[in-house]
Amino acid sequence: MSSIVRSKSGLLCGIALLAVTVLASGCKPKPPAAGAGAAAGAAATGEEGAQVAPSKKAPGGIVPINREPKSIEGNWVMVVTMQGRDQYIWVVKLVRDADGKFSGSIIDSTKDKMAPEVTSTIVEDQTVKLGIKNSQGTINFEGRFDGKVIRGTLSSGPQEVYLGRMLSTDVSSLTGYADDAGPPASDIFEKAFKAMKEQPNPKVIMTIAHEYPTSPVSFEAMSMLLQVSTRFEITNEDVLAMIGELLRCAEPWGPKIVAKTELQCGEHLIASRRLSEEGLKHLARAEELSGDSTAEFQQYIATLRDAAAVQMSLEKITSVAEANRAEAYLELKELLKKQPFNSEILIALAGHAQATQQSDDAILYYSDIVALPLLEQFLISKRAGQPAGDPTPTEELKKVWTERHGDDKGLEAHLATVHHTKLDALINEVREKATVATDADPKTALGDHAVLVELFTGALCPPCVAADLGVTALSRQYPAAEVVTLRYHQHIPGPDGMTNQDSEDRFAFYEAGGTPTVTIDGMVVDSKQFPYTGPLQFTKSAYNNLRQFVDLRRKQSTPIRLQLEASVKDGELSINASATGFTEEELPSLRLRLALAEEVVASRAPNGIRQHEMVVREMPGGARGIAPKKGELKYSYTMPITDLQLHLDEYIQRFESGNKIDLPAEMKPPVRGSLQLVGWVQVQGDKATEGQVPPKLILQTAIVPVTGFVAPTAPVPTAIPKDEAATKSSTAPAESTVKPPAPALPE
Repeated sequence: MSSIVRSKSGLLCGIALLAVTVLASGCKPKPPAAGAGAAAGAAATGEEGAQVAPSKKAPGGIVPINREPKSIEGNWVMVVTMQGRDQYIWVVKLVRDADGKFSGSIIDSTKDKMAPEVTSTIVEDQTVKLGIKNSQGTINFEGRFDGKVIRGTLSSGPQEVYLGRMLSTDVSSLTGYADDAGPPASDIFEKAFKAMKEQPNPKVIMTIAHEYPTSPVSFEAMSMLLQVSTRFEITNEDVLAMIGELLRCAEPWGPKIVAKTELQCGEHLIASRRLSEEGLKHLARAEELSGDSTAEFQQYIATLRDAAAVQMSLEKITSVAEANRAEAYLELKELLKKQPFNSEILIALAGHAQATQQSDDAILYYSDIVALPLLEQFLISKRAGQPAGDPTPTEELKKVWTERHGDDKGLEAHLATVHHTKLDALINEVREKATVATDADPKTALGDHAVLVELFTGALCPPCVAADLGVTALSRQYPAAEVVTLRYHQHIPGPDGMTNQDSEDRFAFYEAGGTPTVTIDGMVVDSKQFPYTGPLQFTKSAYNNLRQFVDLRRKQSTPIRLQLEASVKDGELSINASATGFTEEELPSLRLRLALAEEVVASRAPNGIRQHEMVVREMPGGARGIAPKKGELKYSYTMPITDLQLHLDEYIQRFESGNKIDLPAEMKPPVRGSLQLVGWVQVQGDKATEGQVPPKLILQTAIVPVTGFVAPTAPVPTAIPKDEAATKSSTAPAESTVKPPAPALPE
């Protein structure tokens, strides 16, 4: 049901909400109630009128159905089947005039709050088509009368199609009758599914579906069975038989459901990596029957076809026939142009090139696997449960490189170049092919507000890769004066040497649930609704989803201005910051916050990111923010520049001692790059009141370089001995994903 609610077209909004209104139990199947009637206690038939087990008792019981209607004329109850339950939503009256033309009307919709009305009626050769409009949009019903039932579909688009049928009835109102019931044969299926918990046997479900092919539960049960079929030990012939039965159950519901089912079958065969050629046949039939010409659908079909082509070529490249292997090698090279980060394609190409003495090509493909984030980890994870001993891609690369060059000198520099070159190319491509729609040229509609994008990330966080690269793309898309990006590292899901106390406190301020988390001007972006997580293949969607919010905020204007100064002279860091342009009424709810960010931190993180931009090293004045004093919002501070590294070392030592770990030096890089001072004015979360701007909203941001700073070439001496640090640690255990408690906020 959630897919209906999320659909772009508001697909079947009336039906989706009816699922909540009519069936308060959340559309969950319920077992037959004891003594619910003869049908509940005996084997049900596939005939209409055999419905069982309403969720709630009603004076009139289940809506009475005419099993032998005399014609299409008369009253019909519209029934929608979702998750194994029949829901009675409207009474539709079909009338034929003297000229034989039909008209339809909804004479009862008391269970529907969307005010539905029939706008068009077509009845031809036992086919009934109704156009229905409600307060949320348009729904189309198309069904065929088989002498007893008008069985068909309700839809508002080619891919948004659901089972619906019209049952003949003498009633003109649903008042007093049950809201729902179990469809014909639902009790038999329920018993079978219960038995499968003890002894899994999918053929039992197939047998019941074969006996009752017109029951909506048969279609739903077979559809579900196919989805979970990979859990069973079944042969390819069993899978094809399952698909055949599913399509047989789809047939009575019309071509729209058949098209949707063909697509499901194609998806399953390709995703499960079995019978890809058969999967392509189902895709072709789905495309032909659906009539969906939208770019989105066509792109999806193309993606599935590419996936099938990859699988077939991967199988072919392991053939005993040399000609087949050579042909597959060329096919995979072409497919790599579409999927440059597909590690399975890369490892197949690398292995073939190595076996055929094409050393340069083997180095090329192995290098991508080893240098780019998470590709090698994915391949190694696929070996889980297999006997150990096979060399890793890193080991194979070192072997081929040494054979080609005589030793492994230069390999690490080569991998660093591959990493930066390929990721830079990806980021540029993502920016050039952005799909974000704008109402007008952003440059003509800019406000004077600079946007702050904050990324909470972790060096051991695999899904942070797409977010990290997406944020990097944002920083390169806009001038720094218009969009500022900051990264706060966290010990999530494991220890991260770039974390500091201020980054943890900032994370707690937003009450973030995990990494990655992105906030734009103090507003957390929902990663479920607007995905920005995942491996590097998801960088494009991360960038597009985040950029739309950035573009909206760039058009804002504000009277608030920030003046920032930061310099290092004679070893002393001096910071001056002030904000103006707010009213006396606004001032108490505002905080000035500052961050010292290192422009580029070089560190090979376990998630594959080697270069980290705008990493927050410290927040002068604290993560809690600087409160106004005497009607002003300003801050001045001076400290030895060496204290910056000292504070980082003290924190990491306490963390290591408290968690009894010793992070490798590469994971706790010292400050070596240029520094930037970022300042912003933010609404304090506990001070905003109703009618004012949202809590935690950032009203203005500014950035300036820290002039005169020259990074030390040797590590700063540690601040405190580790044995002493152990007594001061209050950090959560390294393996914990629970964030620390939020710090007290200044009044």
